[in-house]
Amino acid sequence: MLEVSTSAQELTLGGDISYEQFLTDSKGILESLRKRARMMTDGFNSCKSVVCNFTEVAMYSFPQIKLPPKAIEAAKSAGKVPDVFYCLKLLETTDISTVPGSGFGQKEG
Repeated sequence: MLEVSTSAQELTLGGDISYEQFLTDSKGILESLRKRARMMTDGFNSCKSVVCNFTEVAMYSFPQIKLPPKAIEAAKSAGKVPDVFYCLKLLETTDISTVPGSGFGQKEG
């Protein structure tokens, strides 16, 4: 066990020839995630009634979607919270799976 810990410590200190490859690979992965995060944020922000903050190298985004009054009325008629209703309809019509903000304790509006 001591040998493994020492080897791991040497890697983090740059004591192994694979350390440079690790740095290169890590930088490439992070840059790829950053590009995809920017693409998602820009895509959301190009949509009407949607605002999304950039999430640095994240695998998720948190867009705020302003639902029209008719959608809110339809949700209430169905006995659903509006964002839950929207997410269910999105899944039913597009096969896109989302999580409503209310599931994270998001306040309305």
